[in-house]
Amino acid sequence: MQLVVGTYERFLLGYALPDALAADCELRRSFTHAAHQGPVRCLDAAGPWVVSGGQDDQLHIYDVARGRDLGFVMNPGDGAVPCAAFHTPPGAASPSHLLSGSDDGGVAIWRAGGGWEALKLMRGHRGPVRGLALHPSGRLALSVGHDASLRMWNLAKGRCSYTARLDAEADAVQFAPGGQRYALVCDKLISLHATDAEGGHLAQLRHDRRACCLLQAPGGAGLLLAGLDDGRLALWDARAPAAPAAQLPKAHAARIRALVAVTPGAAAPPQRGRQRAGAPRARPPAVARPRRRPSVPARRADGGGGLPQHIASASSDGVVKLWDARALGRGGGAGGAGLGLAALGQVATGGRITCMALSAPDRRAPPLPGGAGGEAGGGGEAGGGKPKKQKQAQQAKQQQQQPQQTPRRPGGAPAPGDAALVPRVVTAIKKKKPSRHDMVAAAAAAAAGGPRPRPRPGGGGKAGRAARPAAGKKPAVQPVPLEQQRPRPRAAQRPRVSPPPAAAAAAAARRAGMAAEAPPWATAVLTWDEVAELIRVGTVESLGKLRRSEAQLLEYRAFMDKVRADYASVADFIKISVLERACRMNADGKKEAVDMEHGSQQLVWHRNDFPYYFEDDVQHWLLWSTERALEPTEIAAQVDARWGADWEALTFVNPAALQSVLSVWHCHVLVRPRRPA
Repeated sequence: MQLVVGTYERFLLGYALPDALAADCELRRSFTHAAHQGPVRCLDAAGPWVVSGGQDDQLHIYDVARGRDLGFVMNPGDGAVPCAAFHTPPGAASPSHLLSGSDDGGVAIWRAGGGWEALKLMRGHRGPVRGLALHPSGRLALSVGHDASLRMWNLAKGRCSYTARLDAEADAVQFAPGGQRYALVCDKLISLHATDAEGGHLAQLRHDRRACCLLQAPGGAGLLLAGLDDGRLALWDARAPAAPAAQLPKAHAARIRALVAVTPGAAAPPQRGRQRAGAPRARPPAVARPRRRPSVPARRADGGGGLPQHIASASSDGVVKLWDARALGRGGGAGGAGLGLAALGQVATGGRITCMALSAPDRRAPPLPGGAGGEAGGGGEAGGGKPKKQKQAQQAKQQQQQPQQTPRRPGGAPAPGDAALVPRVVTAIKKKKPSRHDMVAAAAAAAAGGPRPRPRPGGGGKAGRAARPAAGKKPAVQPVPLEQQRPRPRAAQRPRVSPPPAAAAAAAARRAGMAAEAPPWATAVLTWDEVAELIRVGTVESLGKLRRSEAQLLEYRAFMDKVRADYASVADFIKISVLERACRMNADGKKEAVDMEHGSQQLVWHRNDFPYYFEDDVQHWLLWSTERALEPTEIAAQVDARWGADWEALTFVNPAALQSVLSVWHCHVLVRPRRPA
């Protein structure tokens, strides 16, 4: 097993977990991979693969089992990839499909493995997709967006089947491990909803700080662990939602970005046998509201209703911690204090963590409660051993006995023809049957001895004709095999010359050593000529090499954490402290800038408080403009008016993927005294 973290500095870092999780265990770095050209936005792992979505409109694929970089696929939509989720069929070891959200509001369905083809691009949200959750059955998904809406996607039909308006913009949505409920995260509020035929509201969990991540317990106990932006961990019991059952005040020094369940059975060999037909199945315990709120959350004796025995947490301060949750709640005191988590080990990654996932290639997906599992048409492989005809007869009998019961969606009536919120039979994404035209063409090609023609998109019937693109038009999504996708070459790129085998082997070893040890900070001082060459290239990759030293980077991150704690945003800090705008306090008790009227252009020079790792005589300045971006001639005029001919200067504007403040235009200016020729 490995913990894989994504950082703001575009890196994927892997840490191997020991076989025996005990006190003072060591989290050893297993790999370092420069995956993206900007910050890593999301991360998910299933089977041997790890997929990361970045600010550079790419989904990067990494094979953890073999330690190989499989390349990247471009986002079918426009913009960054803020969320992605695998679907692993119940009882399987490898995922079958991948879902990804986009900043343009689209949700894409991919085929996992092989050529990683884009099967469908579904449109719905009027803004960026903030969160995405797949039901364990693989039949439906939930998404929340910047447009303050919750959408349910019918994956068998490839369309949005229901939309609910939310009171506020949701940050994330997550299904419980068994699929019995889902949680919505809206700033300081976490709301729990049931996914049965009633689709009722279970509880509202209100915090005093913003909730950044959560971890739900399997079964029906309703336990939930939330990570807050002040570094706290809060344990909730859905049966007593008035206050947290227990808290750990200083779990991390900064906001907690991810919580991952490390199950105790992962180190054991996987069970490859299937369940015997007719074997009794364990049903989740009923959720009953107690007469009084217990000081310690109730847990089943076998641990099926409580949180996992080991938990990993990651924070934006770059620290990953491993916890022993078997004593969860035993250290509780009055008022729910004392979470009872025992720290087993931690590691400082040296980067600003944005996401984390657990990679366990040997682990199989658990079966669904009630025995539902597997793919459609799979007979009794994962569905409890019953033949297909017997299952269909049983389902028809149940539908005849209950003809009036119609599953309800949360907050409204169902659309006719839609699947149930949690269907009893799991189906995969089916291919369209070939039409009569396709079968005639195939027979004619076989008689002529030529290659068999590919079926037309969409198959036959009205649905096939509607899915076929019109003459002269390209389809909306064109799947491109992974091996055919390559980065776009630069215009002035030289043709590659194959080096000798010995030189190629030495270069490969040197690149592997550099990739395994590349830190997110600058290890050597950048000379003036090196900086000029990086600015001349002007790409995201070249400008990303302009970095701070390790000490400067740590100091900068600590300062930024303090800024985010005191100000509503980094842009508000710049407007108040640098542009000297008036400020006010918002509802959260943070400082907020008062915007000025349009038309008042303001140019402000400010020396960078945390400069990059340059030579001692180089000064790093920032030129801020409030109304519009300056042209290169205007920037040169401002530099000449301030420093004159006795100084030489270099100017550059970072691309959006590297900027910490996007709402206020600014330019980097590097100056030094002119040296004699």
